[in-house]
Amino acid sequence: MMMSCSTCGPLPATAPAVCELRSRVHRNFSPYYTSDSIWSYETGIKAKALDGKLTFDADAFWIKWSDIQTLVYIGRFNTDGNGGHAVSRGLELQSSYTPVRGLTFNLSGAWTDAFFKSTDPSVNVVAGQRLFFVPELQGSVGADYGWTMGRYRADVGADWNYTGNEYDITNFLLPSYSLVNVHTGLKWGDFSLELFVKNATDKRAFVGDEGFYPGFPPWTVVVNQPRTVGLSFNQRF
Repeated sequence: MMMSCSTCGPLPATAPAVCELRSRVHRNFSPYYTSDSIWSYETGIKAKALDGKLTFDADAFWIKWSDIQTLVYIGRFNTDGNGGHAVSRGLELQSSYTPVRGLTFNLSGAWTDAFFKSTDPSVNVVAGQRLFFVPELQGSVGADYGWTMGRYRADVGADWNYTGNEYDITNFLLPSYSLVNVHTGLKWGDFSLELFVKNATDKRAFVGDEGFYPGFPPWTVVVNQPRTVGLSFNQRF
């Protein structure tokens, strides 16, 4: 059994979606996508104090991104393509402090203002909208302590990591979340053994989604890796 469409011609009756897709494609739609381009400017500073116990790094950046490779929408369908121009600017910092031998505290943070410069209906964005998968705020705090036991070198540590909210490529706002990791280990000669727990609190954070389209399955989200306990062994050759 066949059906006919003014824009598509003869089509199998089982493929009405093909007719819809073709009818929504702009006549100037390109069958391929081109490379993107980036201009990046950065400046920073590095400093030490307290006889090297305290270190501090900071930098500021400005990035201009043109012809971004992303999803281009055609009705309820999408494909790879070029769409929009963006600017990303921000500040980053890292610092560490070793008050006593073997104990080190680490701190890092970043603020990023990344947004589209112009409205582009083909990628479903408007001027001023935040760039996909770029959280405005990120940060981490950690501590490590190491000591010697005969011919062994032991260590224990933990870190807390924060990721601010961000939009994924379907314009779904992913909520902010934080994760905790811990580890302990031994080193001797060319060998090392480490016991680790990633995502110790078993946080389930949204890190992406598959969107929702009429006639397709319900909206589904992608979550991060659940609590993971592991043991790693390494040998240096």
